[in-house]
Amino acid sequence: MTHTLITDSETLSRVLERWSSSAVLAVDTEFIRIDTYYPRLCLVQVRDATTTALIDATAFDDLSPLFEALTTAGRLKVFHAAGQDLEIFVHHCGKCPQPLFDTQIAATLLGYGDQIGYAGLIEKRLGIVLDKSLSRTNWAHRPLKPAELDYAAADVEHLAAIFPGLRDELNARDRLAWLAEDCARLCDPALYHTDPGAAWQRLRGLAQLSAREQTIAAALAAWRETEAQQRNRPRKWILDDE
Repeated sequence: MTHTLITDSETLSRVLERWSSSAVLAVDTEFIRIDTYYPRLCLVQVRDATTTALIDATAFDDLSPLFEALTTAGRLKVFHAAGQDLEIFVHHCGKCPQPLFDTQIAATLLGYGDQIGYAGLIEKRLGIVLDKSLSRTNWAHRPLKPAELDYAAADVEHLAAIFPGLRDELNARDRLAWLAEDCARLCDPALYHTDPGAAWQRLRGLAQLSAREQTIAAALAAWRETEAQQRNRPRKWILDDE
């Protein structure tokens, strides 16, 4: 299959117009989270009925048209294990793509086990063993190599390929409504906002502290979370857990 790397607004506008007639879009993102609190979006891959678009997020100052197109109701968006992708959407535009079809949830409902990975599901459904050598690619570096672009494109091309069968099997078992309910819960933007006041819950070893020390630790955790969010830096850069 062929794919197109999109780095300019004019080409993106043409692609968004083409999507307006699409009933289903397979979507994935590539990002890094090394020196930031929020994920840094690098690439957005989208497969419609016939073509694959690779949108270079680093080439655009404003991606709001893209996010608007991908959150517009009426087109089903297919993801696998969408949680981290949805966090990116909420950070950039405050909402999640809906309606959503998460192939990981679909696989669970069809008896593939809890939280099957993308590579495992593709191997089971398509008999394709994915090359994992590029899974740790630095997606922020430019230019991306042809093999890296092929790898990114394959993610949504395989998603688009397995979607119809998963949907039909769920429908045959009267479980599509179950999937819709689970995906609707996943699309609650509140899930992807971290409340600094609850940041103490991620700390380990609080039970070994006195009540006064626990109160101090909770206050420090809240301060650290707020600073990390405002500076967009990893929380451990602000203050280490220990």
